[in-house]
Amino acid sequence: MRGKAARTKRFRLCVCAGFISVATVGSAFAQGAETDLARVLAEGMRIRITDADGRTTKGVVEAVTGGAVRMRTGSLSSQRGMHEVVKVEESDGLRNGACIGFAIGAVAGMLNGLTDPQGEGHRGRFVRNASLVGGTVFLGYGALIDALVHKVIYRRRETVSMKPLLKPNASGASLMLSWDHGR
Repeated sequence: MRGKAARTKRFRLCVCAGFISVATVGSAFAQGAETDLARVLAEGMRIRITDADGRTTKGVVEAVTGGAVRMRTGSLSSQRGMHEVVKVEESDGLRNGACIGFAIGAVAGMLNGLTDPQGEGHRGRFVRNASLVGGTVFLGYGALIDALVHKVIYRRRETVSMKPLLKPNASGASLMLSWDHGR
């Protein structure tokens, strides 16, 4: 019986050492992630944060402090710990998409106005009107496309978890390490 008791004691000691090492590695990973996130965020940025529970919050960054991000959503201000943040996406506003859409639509309308036989006799007004109509329609398309596109500027790269496996006749541990190299 002494041999089995010694093995059980050694196993428990190894499991405890594993928990301690995983906790240490996890906190080191978290510190690196907090530094990366603090480097990416700046006051005034329009962002969308996804936390560990999968909840998404849109807002404007008010401040980035040692371990937290404070953001404003409408008239409410909320603070989120950097260790909770899984993904941050930046939205750049609708202006550039609308401008690009207007330019494309105006050029397409102008080319249509120059070649359409209906404009004979008053080509200048026909080209102007076709350019304005085409630009206005494509302005909406450009703004819509820009509203749907978000750039991922931060993604937490690692996950470390350890679960004890305890049964009446056996004990053990499950260790999971995963990381994402993409940004």
